[in-house]
Amino acid sequence: MAGFSSDSASVLPFPGRDANRLRLAIRGLEAALEEQARAMAGFRASMAELSGAVAGLKRGTEAYHHQLGKLGSRVGEAHAAARRLEDTATLWLRTQG
Repeated sequence: MAGFSSDSASVLPFPGRDANRLRLAIRGLEAALEEQARAMAGFRASMAELSGAVAGLKRGTEAYHHQLGKLGSRVGEAHAAARRLEDTATLWLRTQG
C-alpha cells in the first residue's frame, strides 16, 4: 500500500491460549465499564447543573411575574388618576365658559 513501509508497521500478537484471550476480553470489558461509569458521573453532574439552572430560571420568572403584577397595579392607579384629572379639567372648563 502507498504510504506504508515495513519499518512503520507492527504486528499485534493475538493471544494463543483461551485463558489469555479471556483475560484480555475481561480487561477490555473492565475498561469499558470504567469509561461508562465516568460518562454516567459526567451525565449526572450535567443533570444536576441543569436542574440548578432550571430552578434559577423558575425563581427569576416568578420574580418577573410578581414585578409585572405590581407594575400592572401601578399603571391602573395612574390611569385612574389621569381619568380623575381629566374629569376635573372638564368640569373646570364647563364652569369657565
